[in-house]
Amino acid sequence: MNCEQLIKSWTNSTTEKKCSCCVIKVPMTISLLPNTINEIIIPFKGKTPCTVLQVKQHMSDKPWKVIGEYLYFNQSSSSVAIPIMASQKTILSKNEAICHVQLMAPFGPLQAVKSTLLFFIYNITK
Repeated sequence: MNCEQLIKSWTNSTTEKKCSCCVIKVPMTISLLPNTINEIIIPFKGKTPCTVLQVKQHMSDKPWKVIGEYLYFNQSSSSVAIPIMASQKTILSKNEAICHVQLMAPFGPLQAVKSTLLFFIYNITK
C-alpha cells in the first residue's frame, strides 16, 4: 500500500486507548527475542511524505518498548523501520498494536533539539 493508505490504516483505531495518536500495527505475526534489538519493517509503495512519526509511550503495560523517539519513512528502502526491545520472548499477532505515534512536520524534532541545546548552553554559561 502507499504511504497515504498506510497512515489512514493507523488512524482507524476503535479498540485502542482513546487518544489523538495514530496506532501502528504489526503487518504480520512476528516473534520478538528478549534483550535484542528487534526491527519491525513496514513496507510501503510510492513517494514518502515529509512527515516524522513521534513515538508516544502509551503502551507501558506491554513487555516490549520502541527504543526510538522518532520514526520516519525511508525513501531508499521504501519502509518504516521500528526498533523494538522485549524483556521476554513475545509473539505479536498480525494487526496487534506496536506503538502510538503522532505525525509531525520534520522541523519539529529539529526545533526540539535546538531548544534543548540552547537551554543547556544557557545553563552552563550562567
